[in-house]
Amino acid sequence: RHTIYRRWEGKDELILAAIACTDSADLGPDGLPDTGTLRSDFLALLDPNWMGGNERRLRILSSVSAMITRTPRAVDAVTKAIVDPSTAAYRFLIQRAVDRGEYAPPRDLDALAQVIPSMAAYRAFFMQQVVDEEFMLSIIDGVVLAALREPSAANH
Repeated sequence: RHTIYRRWEGKDELILAAIACTDSADLGPDGLPDTGTLRSDFLALLDPNWMGGNERRLRILSSVSAMITRTPRAVDAVTKAIVDPSTAAYRFLIQRAVDRGEYAPPRDLDALAQVIPSMAAYRAFFMQQVVDEEFMLSIIDGVVLAALREPSAANH
């Protein structure tokens, strides 16, 4: 433990360093699934290692949430390492589905791309509940795909 704190001043700095090292290369366009349908692409993008109930995972997310409130740099680090790459991936998948004619262009692509990662983060960080397949399917089918099927989506 003392060796770790020689390099980082405390737990928050260590967590920030770990978050900064998060590799989001697999969320770039070349690493994203291309199954032929948006729903299947969304499902293929889900990380089974982060799905379901894991007490340790919830404690980690709770610690990150607490750190965000007391370490101003944490919000930027989490946004850059986790939120932005996830949102960009969902934006890319939605736009690709629109380009291939699967859906009409949404009213606000950027807002729609934020729905899945935002709801998953809210559930994990603030509600401290597991992000499982059932929850993700409810967001994918009941919110994002439903919004894309809305007949007036391209008219407003």
